[in-house]
Amino acid sequence: MNNNYAIICSNLDKASVNIKDSLIQDFKFQETSAIFENEVVFQNGNISLYTVNKELIYCENINNKIDANYFIFASKHQSKTKIPSLTVHSIGNWGSADLGGIKNKLVLSSALLQRDLFINLNKISLEYEIINEATHHGPFLNKPSIFIEIGSTEKEWNNKETAKLIAKVIVETIKKEREIAKVAIGFGGLHTCTNFNKIIINNKVAIAHFCPKYALQYLNKEMIKESINKTIEKVDYILLDWKGLKDEKQRILNDIKELNIDYKKTSEF
Repeated sequence: MNNNYAIICSNLDKASVNIKDSLIQDFKFQETSAIFENEVVFQNGNISLYTVNKELIYCENINNKIDANYFIFASKHQSKTKIPSLTVHSIGNWGSADLGGIKNKLVLSSALLQRDLFINLNKISLEYEIINEATHHGPFLNKPSIFIEIGSTEKEWNNKETAKLIAKVIVETIKKEREIAKVAIGFGGLHTCTNFNKIIINNKVAIAHFCPKYALQYLNKEMIKESINKTIEKVDYILLDWKGLKDEKQRILNDIKELNIDYKKTSEF
C-alpha cells in the first residue's frame, strides 16, 4: 500500500506560495472537491496539497485534521548570513518551545526521507548552499514530518525557478523508493550540521534529528531516548561531532554508554 503524503503551504509565506503554485502549474496537481481552512485541496496521486492561513510553525496537531502518513512543510528559511540556501530539517524542541511545538519534545521523522531530499537537492542546485539543519521549532504533531525551505532573503523567496526546483525535488523524492542507509542521530557541531552533511553526501548514512552544540545543555538521557523514539527507522548508532561537543563530551558519552547505545565519531568517516 502506498503511503499518503501531505504537503502543507502557507499563504503568509511567499516562498511557500511559490512552491504551491509550481506544484499546481508544473507538476499536475489537480483541484479536488475538498476544502481545508477555506482553501481548495489539490492532489497528485498519493500526494495532497493543503494551504493554511497561519505560519507553518504554529500548525499544531494538524495531523488530527488531515489524514496522511507523512507531512512535508514547504517554507521560507531565514538566517543572519543571508546566504542563498535550500534546507531540510526535522521538527521539535530540545529545550524551550519559543517558536511552536512543545518544550522538550521532538516530532516523528524519517531519516531516509530526509536523506533522500537532501541528496536530491544537492543534485539539482549549484548556486545555493544545501543544508541539513538541526532539529528546531514547531509545530508538534504525531506523524512523521519535515520542513523543506528556500533561504534566506526575499530575493530567493520570490524566485519562481527556485520554487520549481523545490517542488520538483519534493515530488520526485516521494515517487522514488527510499535509498537504504545506516540510520543515526547527530550530536554536536553547528546548526547547519556541516560535518554531518559531508558524511551523509559521501556515505550511506541517514540522520533525522540533530542536536547542535548550542542545545547540548538540554541533551540528557530522556532527550537521547526521545531522539531515537522519534526516528521512525531503527537507529543504528549515535554519531558524535566530537570537537563540536565542547565541554559536554564526557557527560554525553557517559549517558550514551549507560543507555547501551552504539556510537561513532564523525572523524571515523
